[in-house]
Amino acid sequence: MAIFTLVVAIVGVVTGVASLVWQAVSWTYEGPKVKVRLATSFPVVTGSQLGDPHYSVTAVNIGRSPVLLNGWGFELPGGDSVVDLSGDAGAIRLPWTLEGGHEAQFFMSYSRLHGTLEVHHPNGVKVRPFVSTATAGRRYAKAFDPLKGWTKPG
Repeated sequence: MAIFTLVVAIVGVVTGVASLVWQAVSWTYEGPKVKVRLATSFPVVTGSQLGDPHYSVTAVNIGRSPVLLNGWGFELPGGDSVVDLSGDAGAIRLPWTLEGGHEAQFFMSYSRLHGTLEVHHPNGVKVRPFVSTATAGRRYAKAFDPLKGWTKPG
């Protein structure tokens, strides 16, 4: 009878620990988790004619819960930002609720970002693409220097 009790106790401990680990792993994916990516894009103007090149900042919610996006742009050293408030930076209008498993893309033309940087930082500066959320603040992609020519960041 003592061996049976010991086996039942061991099974109970293993089951309890496995359940605790599973709950911890599940909890990490419960809330919103936003990843930010940067790419270059060439929008199609008409037919197959390519438009001016743009930077594409993509926010991906890899969590399960929705998150409210309330801003985006490129952060300079020191905390200043280059943002596009023109309203034509993509189909997304802020604030925007980003559901779990979905993504939102924002665009800024090369000329808009480069023109701003050439005036204020003519020798080049690294910028960090970001998306602002209502709950987690800013989430960033890797920094890069747009004036040194386009190379895939990262």
